[in-house]
Amino acid sequence: MTKALTITKKQAIAECKELWEEIVVSGLSKWVFIHTPAGLRWRAKDYGADCPLCEYGLNFIYPCNHCPLVVQYNTSCTHLGYSEDDTTGYSQFLEKVRGL
Repeated sequence: MTKALTITKKQAIAECKELWEEIVVSGLSKWVFIHTPAGLRWRAKDYGADCPLCEYGLNFIYPCNHCPLVVQYNTSCTHLGYSEDDTTGYSQFLEKVRGL
């Protein structure tokens, strides 16, 4: 690690699942959602890339290597179909987030 933990792995996973359930219910892309009144509470947390998993990774020298998605599934969010401004490729990404 490079600094004191700003968020624990358990907290990052729980918050990521909560964030994405809200995004799915909204029917919006992540980028659009976090700019809505409902998404403002997530933006206020000031997480790296507005993502609890990314924030957790920032505790380490090589952030993505410590992302729970990479650790558990050996692949990154973008390789799982995640895109900040698109909702069409979310299904595999969401499946993996829910499986954390």
